Amino acid sequence: MTIRARLDDARLLWKEGRHEGALLSVLIAIAATSKRRYGQLGDGEAFRKFVRDEFETVFGISVKDSFNVDFRGTSMPMENLLYKFVRCELSHEAALPADVVFEPNAELAIRTQGNRMVFAGPWADRLASAVVLSPENADEFPEAKQARATRPKPGLKVGTINLRGGSIRFEKPPDRKP
Repeated sequence: MTIRARLDDARLLWKEGRHEGALLSVLIAIAATSKRRYGQLGDGEAFRKFVRDEFETVFGISVKDSFNVDFRGTSMPMENLLYKFVRCELSHEAALPADVVFEPNAELAIRTQGNRMVFAGPWADRLASAVVLSPENADEFPEAKQARATRPKPGLKVGTINLRGGSIRFEKPPDRKP
């Protein structure tokens, strides 16, 4: 199996309304990509470092290091929360914790709602975009070559992967002035 196959699985799961399964397939693709990039690091450390490196692709914002999120009475880096409470819980427990909610059909956000952490919006699409745009995966996603070439420009939103479509496809954002 390949990283591309994991994103194909994610697309099929999403189409069938299996959103958490789609997200898990994308997280597996991130784990494999992070090991390609940081093979010398352990799985968790490589995953977190990859997510931190890809903040601009995933969140649409540029951050120097990380940003912290308050959850369960403590402040932690976003990549730690995503690894520990989403990736590990889905992988090892086959479910998200009761106080972590994934709302796939909303605007992109992460927010606390009472004692719950809510991941809203196209998280799976954004995370899949980071996988496809990674230079480590150029052999598996040649269709993203142009987007990869323009990626280093600060603040440039090069597009996202849409898991809802009939195939993995890279969608360019509307033209805008630099």
